[in-house]
Amino acid sequence: MAARNVLAFNIAGFHDGHQDLYRVVATELRKLFCDTPKCLVERLFPSAGLHPTRLYRPGEDVSGLVLQVPAMICVDEKGVRVTEVFRKDFGPLPVSEWLEQPFLSARVTLRDFIKSVADKESSHADPVYNETLLLAKSVHVGDGEELLGLLMVAVGEYVLGVLDMAIKTNPKLFPVRERPWRTKNANR
Repeated sequence: MAARNVLAFNIAGFHDGHQDLYRVVATELRKLFCDTPKCLVERLFPSAGLHPTRLYRPGEDVSGLVLQVPAMICVDEKGVRVTEVFRKDFGPLPVSEWLEQPFLSARVTLRDFIKSVADKESSHADPVYNETLLLAKSVHVGDGEELLGLLMVAVGEYVLGVLDMAIKTNPKLFPVRERPWRTKNANR
C-alpha cells in the first residue's frame, strides 16, 4: 500500500530534522480519510476502527472548550515529541466517528485538522489561515517549535501503526511482491 510507505518515509524524515514533512503526512492522511464519502481506509478495511483521542468522551459537552491538546508532550535530549494522542485501552470507533471527534477545540474535529493542514499548507499555500490552523499554530513547545507539525506527525504515526496491523492481518489483500531490481546480480 503506497500510502503506508509514504507515511513511514515522511514521518522518519520529520524525526530526522526535516520539519516541513508534516505537510506530506497531512496530505496522505487526507487521501486516506477525507477525500470521498466512503474514504479509502473504509474501502480497503470495511470493519476498520480507530481509537478515540485521549480526551474524547462520547456525549460529553465540550461547547465551552477553547483549546485542548489531546496528547502527551515529551521533551528529552532528542527534542520534542508528541505521544499518546489516542487511547488504545478504549474500544475503537468507526472511522466516521473517529474523524468527527473534537480535536483541539469544541469547534474543530480531527477531520478539520487533517483537511486544514493538507489543504491550506500542503496542497495549496493559502495566505489566510482558517480557525483550525490559527488555533494549532498558536501553541509552541520546546524551543518555539509549533505544536502543529508535531501533532500531525503523531496522528500519522498512530495511523501508520493501524495500517501496519491491518496489512499484517490481511496478507492476501496486500501481498509482498518481489522487487525485480533487487536481484542477486544487481550489484554488477
